[in-house]
Amino acid sequence: MTWTQLQSFSSEVIHDIQFWTDSTGYLIAGDTIYRTIDGVTFTAETTPTAAILRDLDLCSQNKFWAVGQTSADLDLAVHGHEAAEVPIF
Repeated sequence: MTWTQLQSFSSEVIHDIQFWTDSTGYLIAGDTIYRTIDGVTFTAETTPTAAILRDLDLCSQNKFWAVGQTSADLDLAVHGHEAAEVPIF
């Protein structure tokens, strides 16, 4: 499964998101995963087809990344989430 970076809520883009998947290549639905990339810790709030990645060190700045396969997947992922107010394109 190939995942696409659909939107970055900062000037940075996360290119390698394989680690947000389980061994089957699908995101783990409903799970919260913590991961450190280059010394920065993220949490992923996942649905079966998308994820919102939050930079734990910059939560006060509302720094988010949304990743998924389609915009509909992201609509599902951000529903009810503070990042939902940020346009995804």
